[in-house]
Amino acid sequence: MRRRSIRPLLGLVAAASALLAVAPVRASVPTVVGARPAEQAAVDATLRRFGAMGAVEISFATETRQGVGRGRVVGVRCTPGRTVWTTIARRWNASVLAGEIARRLRDAGVRVVGLGPANAPCGAYAVARSSPSAPFASDPPAFPSPAALRARMIERAAAAGLRLRKVEARGIDGAAVHVLVRLREEQLLDRSAHGWISTLIPEIDDDDPGNAYSALLAVESPDGRRLYAYAYEVTANAGNVGPFGGIAEAPAARPAIPALYAGATRLEITYRSFRPGYERTSQGVLDCADPARAGACDRVLRHRWEYLVPVPTDNQCTGIDGDVVSIVGTFGGIPVEARYGECSSRPLDLWRHLVDEPRSGRARAGRAAQTSAAAASSRASDSSRPSSSIDS
Repeated sequence: MRRRSIRPLLGLVAAASALLAVAPVRASVPTVVGARPAEQAAVDATLRRFGAMGAVEISFATETRQGVGRGRVVGVRCTPGRTVWTTIARRWNASVLAGEIARRLRDAGVRVVGLGPANAPCGAYAVARSSPSAPFASDPPAFPSPAALRARMIERAAAAGLRLRKVEARGIDGAAVHVLVRLREEQLLDRSAHGWISTLIPEIDDDDPGNAYSALLAVESPDGRRLYAYAYEVTANAGNVGPFGGIAEAPAARPAIPALYAGATRLEITYRSFRPGYERTSQGVLDCADPARAGACDRVLRHRWEYLVPVPTDNQCTGIDGDVVSIVGTFGGIPVEARYGECSSRPLDLWRHLVDEPRSGRARAGRAAQTSAAAASSRASDSSRPSSSIDS
């Protein structure tokens, strides 16, 4: 069995939708730059079948080394969306479109050595699936049909207890699928349900040709807020190019607290900072039996999908030194053990403020007491002074 390497492709994502079988972002025909006759024919055939998919420019160039041409590079450029999510969706569209053009050229005998970097203006990363020094794979994987790919997604999700709100598959660049997972409320703290990456986007396995496909995967909370999104490619040109993703949208409106969390809440919180010059450890307890913490408890329970956002158990991110928070205890009567930082940093500020709240409250109370005492002392001093009068 042979597994191809996985490399980051696309980044952090947010909200909205535009990709795959959804109507193209722009209806106009993209500009084609530097195309030879065979390349123009490949572009025309691809656009006839799949449309522009949001592309605004398709370009071709020759890669050279020491003055010798090695092969052609296909670039597809798109325009950024209004949100990070739409930008990533458009970039993924552009990338699979470039892969489809490259596949057609390869079948026509044209040597293609890379994709991008014409797509760089659409995001922080250039869409490139082959290093300048390596040609595309000579042994492309066997791709599943769109119908088989869709059925495979449904079967895998069901086995893992994941609910799919959307599954769309197409036969572009081998095979491509858009999958939207909506987690259920009871899966918030259930780590067995947090393996959506390996469940739906496995590595290429030569013993299982049905594993070769590109995918755009998004994970939602029960109220429809995008928590994570990931873009992957398994292409007929460059093997497996894979995941990069992260927490997506801003906090949603305050939802109701389900009866599921009617039990006691007591959380022990440890916040550590490892940043040079800012090293510190802060500890606190959120005990909802304490009336003084009623406001904080209500906030955490209502915004549980922000404070305790699920972390993918199969995240390949190695992380960097920084702040880390760990939470241990019971949440609405359910045992919880969570950790955020490095690759899941978004809840850090929420927990840091929660730990610092009592300390800040005591500091404010202390300052108020000092101010009150000083004012009382001043009034007492004024009353002890002899009064003066002017007789007329």
